[in-house]
Amino acid sequence: MPSDEPQPITPPVATQSIIRTELANERTFLAWPRTSLACAAGAAAAAQLLPTTSSAGVDLVLPGALLVASVVCLFAGVRHQRSTHRRIWAAAGVDDARQLPVVTPTRAATLAGVAAIAAAALVVVHVLA
Repeated sequence: MPSDEPQPITPPVATQSIIRTELANERTFLAWPRTSLACAAGAAAAAQLLPTTSSAGVDLVLPGALLVASVVCLFAGVRHQRSTHRRIWAAAGVDDARQLPVVTPTRAATLAGVAAIAAAALVVVHVLA
C-alpha cells in the first residue's frame, strides 16, 4: 500500500552544464540593459550638448531617436532572454519551459532600474529642450 507522504519534488534536469548555460544567458541578458542605459545617457547628452536651432522639434530628433533605441533595446533583450531560456530547457527535455521562472530578482531589479533611468533621461531631454 502506497504511503500518503508527499514525494519530494526534484527538477527534471539539474546538471552543471544546464546551470552554466542559464547563467551565461543571465549575463547576456544584463548586457542588453547596459546598452539601453548607454542609449539613454546618449540621449541626455545629445539634448544637453547639441546646439539649438530655430526650428521647433529638430533639436529633439537625435535625443528622441536614442530614447526610442533605448526602449527597443531593453525589450529586445527581454524577448531574447525568454526565447533562449525556453530553448535551453527544451534541449534539456523540459516540455513546457514557460512554467519555469524567468523573472529572477536580478532581472526584475535591472528592468526597474533601466526603466527609471530612461524615464529620468526623458524628463531631462524634455526640460532641456
